[in-house]
Amino acid sequence: MPGLTICLLGMALLQPGYEPVAPPQTPTSEDLLGMTPLEAVLLGRKAFMDRFIEKHGPSTPALSGAEAIYGQALYLVNEQRADRFTAAERAALPLLRRTLDDVFEATTTVGRGMTGGGTMWNSIISGGVASREEVIQELRNTKRVRPAVAFARAHAAGLARIRSSVADIDDMAESSNVTSAQALALWGRIPGLRQRALKAAEPFGLRGRRLVDAWVVQRIELDTFADSD
Repeated sequence: MPGLTICLLGMALLQPGYEPVAPPQTPTSEDLLGMTPLEAVLLGRKAFMDRFIEKHGPSTPALSGAEAIYGQALYLVNEQRADRFTAAERAALPLLRRTLDDVFEATTTVGRGMTGGGTMWNSIISGGVASREEVIQELRNTKRVRPAVAFARAHAAGLARIRSSVADIDDMAESSNVTSAQALALWGRIPGLRQRALKAAEPFGLRGRRLVDAWVVQRIELDTFADSD
């Protein structure tokens, strides 16, 4: 049943401490609206989600399911294309994926704490694999990557928002399950996680490191609604 599959996918991605380096299950053709993983990826994330929601309705479970299923399809396609990487690059992928997962878990957990949680985070968190795999997908692209906004500035802006929201975070901790102390501790881990990700991306050269850095900054800004300008 597609509805059950969607729920299982979403639940797997929403579990605390999940390890999505390998998807919990392979999406079926029915999950993919009759497409193969490659066809879904060629369609694109937004277009796939639009079709999925058109079929299943604009509900939070449907949106979360679409994100999770597309992410798994993209993972499978990236794995099928792994022979395009050098041996050193292939060896770096597991650590790079896991470190990006750790960054994503940190920023989304802090974001939940700052907003009191809510159903919007179901779809955001369910999109974690897709977000990460888009980085992997772009590693072999030859398009030039512009340097990201300075990480230090983005991180400082996020920290300022957390510190200014301490009372609110603690007031909402019962619904978000995130205290201000936890948010600050997680935020303190992000610079080290970024360094680990940049180290893992070294086999991909300057372009790969810029991709990773831009992704980390983007997650900081999206998940904490911080303005680093």
